[in-house]
Amino acid sequence: MKRTLGVVAVLAATTVSAAEVKFGDLNYFLTQGRSQVSFDTKWDTTEVTQKNNPGQTTTETEGPIAHAKFAFALNDSLNIFVGANYVYENQVKPEGGTRFQKDGLQNPALGLNLRVMNQANAGINLDLGAVAKVGITDEVVGSSNGGNKKSGNASERSSLELNARIGNKWDEANEFYVVGGFVYNQSGERTLKNASGTDQDQDLDASYDFILSGFYQYRPVNEFMMTLGLESKRTGSVEGDSNGTNFEYTDFIETKWGFAAKYLITDTFIVRFDYGGDLIFTDSKNKIDGAADQKFENHRLMTMGLGAEIIF
Repeated sequence: MKRTLGVVAVLAATTVSAAEVKFGDLNYFLTQGRSQVSFDTKWDTTEVTQKNNPGQTTTETEGPIAHAKFAFALNDSLNIFVGANYVYENQVKPEGGTRFQKDGLQNPALGLNLRVMNQANAGINLDLGAVAKVGITDEVVGSSNGGNKKSGNASERSSLELNARIGNKWDEANEFYVVGGFVYNQSGERTLKNASGTDQDQDLDASYDFILSGFYQYRPVNEFMMTLGLESKRTGSVEGDSNGTNFEYTDFIETKWGFAAKYLITDTFIVRFDYGGDLIFTDSKNKIDGAADQKFENHRLMTMGLGAEIIF
């Protein structure tokens, strides 16, 4: 009897570790020759308070951001992809000031994911990834003063991210993955638009960020999925120079939560609803030689959107 129970236990464990990973799962990986297209549009609202000692200003930024991504499997273990975000006329609204816009293409992303271990053979899925975001133009930060306004763009410095992901689908309904990543932000230039006078050019040194995130998905039936996730990012301090004046943006940590509901329309087509926001934001400062520090606090973010995923 004990031997029989032991055999049953082994078979059950084998069945759990070998749960089929399907399209729509967190741990899904494209197989050789297959492609995937995903796109979504989100409405983001961000609010941050800047204390200038004395006085403070709360600035809200809101508007739509469109995202598109194309991925292709060179083989069963290597996926490559390209993607980009487009920020469409996001309104920047300083408290008591004139609105201006943030608009344009964010840095296009080129990347790859390598599946090193597969749960069918090793019990877990282990992926290694790299993402290069290329700044196609220098960053421009808009501003307003009285009735004057100058808009900015959505560009940032070029960066390279290296990450590792561990995940597992332990039965037909439940799965998870966790991701750890390191981001190198290349040195570069940006322009602060001055609505009432001469623009200010800044030279920024290289900086380093760290990302840690975890996600859980429940799939009660084949057609419907619900995902919960947390992502924490430590944005490293950035030093720079502006016309001979040194400054530093201190590091801060931002932790976000996210929820997604996905529905499988056909075997190759998924629609998705996303909702999320900030949980934690540690204060940061802009330290300028010869001037009082500027402190950034009370950061709030809320995002929601609709999207779709197609494989072929």
